[in-house]
Amino acid sequence: MANRHLSYTEFKNRFGDLGITEWTKYNWLSNYNFGLPTQTIPLEYTELDYIVKNGDQQVYVDTDWFVDWNKSFEIESKVMPLENVSDSNRIAILSNYDCNATLSLELRGSNQAQAYLSNDLNPITATNTIVINEINNIKLTYEPTVGGTLTANASSTNYQLSRNLVANKSALLFIDRENRFSVFDANHRFYNLTIKVDGKLIRDFVPAKRNSDGTVGLYDKITNMFYKNGTGTFEAGNMIQRYEKVLYVESTGSEYVDTELPGQAGYTLDTVASHTSFPNDYCYIAGFGDATNNRIYFTRLQKSSQTEGFTYLTAMNSTTTAALDTKYHYISVMKNGEQKLFRDDELILSSNITGTPSFGNIWLFTSNYADESNGASAIKLYSCKFYYEDELVRNFIPVLDKQTNKYQLYDLITQKVYESTGDLVGPV
Repeated sequence: MANRHLSYTEFKNRFGDLGITEWTKYNWLSNYNFGLPTQTIPLEYTELDYIVKNGDQQVYVDTDWFVDWNKSFEIESKVMPLENVSDSNRIAILSNYDCNATLSLELRGSNQAQAYLSNDLNPITATNTIVINEINNIKLTYEPTVGGTLTANASSTNYQLSRNLVANKSALLFIDRENRFSVFDANHRFYNLTIKVDGKLIRDFVPAKRNSDGTVGLYDKITNMFYKNGTGTFEAGNMIQRYEKVLYVESTGSEYVDTELPGQAGYTLDTVASHTSFPNDYCYIAGFGDATNNRIYFTRLQKSSQTEGFTYLTAMNSTTTAALDTKYHYISVMKNGEQKLFRDDELILSSNITGTPSFGNIWLFTSNYADESNGASAIKLYSCKFYYEDELVRNFIPVLDKQTNKYQLYDLITQKVYESTGDLVGPV
């Protein structure tokens, strides 16, 4: 069982008051990991987070599933309309045009999810409207002799239906209920679709690209098959296994990363870094401030003396010096009326602090000085964590974005990349 990060309170309750450095060391050694997004299909394919179906493309997917109305089923899909949908500009999710055995799930009407359950023109319409340019969760369920529900974004509409037919035609994706390529198709992103029959998952479609020829379509994780029909094409979204962990990312003195954390007291910065040069007289790993010279720096390195320190409205230096191109483990604590700086488990500087400053966001590789970079550093950053009070709020790891071939910081908490203002450097 993997360990998980413990808050400082949980750590003290479990192990006693062993100090801040032992707490952070425990969390460093913990194998708990939110994890980078990883591919779930064979490596002959590249898993994508979505594909784009443009309305003018004659492309579809034959699911090879024949609706049996004597069995229960559940269809669930995530789609993002890129424009308003209507009867003349609709999105066909799934359909089989088969007279009284027809099943069709579409987005149309006045930005609505609708289900046609026969060959008539009276659909079931979900209560909630569809949200444009956002992911919408659409779900249709059916129970024999009873009926079911049509759900759009957590709001369900019940329907009654009793039918004992078996369809003669398979269900198709991206085809409207007239069983044709619709000239009315709206542009949209498709994220996934699952089909369950009598509670058993029989299709689990995810967007994918076939590496041998670059064809974009859907991969079914149940049949382990790649699906793409028609003469048109889908557009590829982003790679799922897009980010590769690397040893470090390096700033050159002109880049910074906005952590999107509000600049205020209460943080603990836990980072492993090494300064490589002095692009400025004072170089900061992280900080924030305003235009009236109120500045907060978690760690700083002074060029003239190469001494380490911090600033909480007033600058302070330690008596220890830091060598360039040397990796250090820094812990900078700024809460409970104290600021402390540890280097490699040794307390090298401490001070009492007062006031509750609040200035902008915390920036990395520099200090945010009234929304301008001040004291940018040339450093290699191996890892970086921010705790607010007892909670881990950022867990940055250095990665290579294989889609853009750029080095970035990926946060395992918010599960996204925080882009640098310039190009960071990575291991050669």
